[in-house]
Amino acid sequence: MAKTVDYYFSLSSPWTYLGSLEFARLCEDTSTTVNFRPSHLKTVFAATGGLPVPERAPERQAYRLVELERWGAYRQMDINLHPAHWPFDDTLAVGAMLAAEKAGADLHALTHSIMRAAWAEDRDMTNPEHLATVLSGLGLDSKALLAIAADQSATRKVIDANTETAIAAGVFGAPSYLYENELFWGQDRLEFLGRALAR
Repeated sequence: MAKTVDYYFSLSSPWTYLGSLEFARLCEDTSTTVNFRPSHLKTVFAATGGLPVPERAPERQAYRLVELERWGAYRQMDINLHPAHWPFDDTLAVGAMLAAEKAGADLHALTHSIMRAAWAEDRDMTNPEHLATVLSGLGLDSKALLAIAADQSATRKVIDANTETAIAAGVFGAPSYLYENELFWGQDRLEFLGRALAR
């Protein structure tokens, strides 16, 4: 039976980054296809009672950093806890991703590379030149993809539509994985998603 996961995420989310390789592995091992649905976290938070990081209590902000470091070590992934270019508007990067999707690119590899550039390599993913380096590094036509991504109004419409769908599905944070109407929130729930996919 065909398996499909709706993947609600933000390219600026460190938790999405930390789960990206494990999620890709799960999908490959279980022959699962993915609907990549980049969404707007601030809107999701506003609709579901969440708070952006700077608005959280100092204790929560401090513990978030502890957990990011722990999970980075556990996943054996480099992560900069204080990236120079965060938070960042991921509209341009999402636009490039959407264009690459139409060209048949591997979106698991692309989204991971974009997030790694931001969270491990301290590169500015709002900068077309930095983004072009990531795209070219995957053998993609960065010039063509960025030309399409330049129409950010079209990208925002897609993100807005995904965000509405996310909220309607009960999503309240990123990354979130929806499989057969069952929601799994957070990269630390990938084991449970894996069990569901293996059923």
